Amino acid sequence: MRFLHLLPFTCFAALAAAVFPLNVCSQEEADSAIEELPDPYEWVTQSYSFPASSLIWGFASEKRGELRAPSMPGEEATDEEVQNFIKKSNSVVSHYLEQEGFALPEGVLVLYDPESNTLTARAPRIVQGSLSFVSEDFQASSEKYILIEVEILEGVTEAVQEMAGRAGEMADHTDLRNELAGAEGTRLIDSGFVEVRSGQRAKIEVIREFIYPTEYDPPEIPNQFGSIGFTTTGGTA
Repeated sequence: MRFLHLLPFTCFAALAAAVFPLNVCSQEEADSAIEELPDPYEWVTQSYSFPASSLIWGFASEKRGELRAPSMPGEEATDEEVQNFIKKSNSVVSHYLEQEGFALPEGVLVLYDPESNTLTARAPRIVQGSLSFVSEDFQASSEKYILIEVEILEGVTEAVQEMAGRAGEMADHTDLRNELAGAEGTRLIDSGFVEVRSGQRAKIEVIREFIYPTEYDPPEIPNQFGSIGFTTTGGTA
């Protein structure tokens, strides 16, 4: 009875060994695989999605007061302006991460772009792995917002109808919009946008104010006139 009880397991083990044969590698292959692993202390630069609203709108610090991440310098920024941005951004972001319980090792450089919510860090790989977890945690806990922009275009009827027929077959209407905006006889009447949380209903109202009179008051005729003098010059015909 004991033999019959163990028989299915014995057959399964033999079947597993036949289907999944052991992959035995040589010592040289094992050493080569270890050598291919990246050095955890190698300094690399990586970027992460980091939707931290506190860095954009500001956060309070007991040691340094109110802080916020500086804006990225423009294309025509001087070297001095770029260096000032790097120093300030690294100081603010490092202090913010420290308040969140993630202290960066000495020498790590972190920069933040408020417009794209992007965090760029130059740090050892082992630190980059921790930053990756922090980024994922921020993305999971942050509220998702959607930016919706509406444009009202006026164009030739035939062109609008033809493009409306093609719109149903396209997922992205960017090229179609640009084509319509550049067509002859098309003009932009108005535009508007709204930013809402994902799943929330929103309404866009585009209002143009026209000021015109609602009542008409005729001009008044004065009751009294000033005296007017006339001089008559006589003559003999």
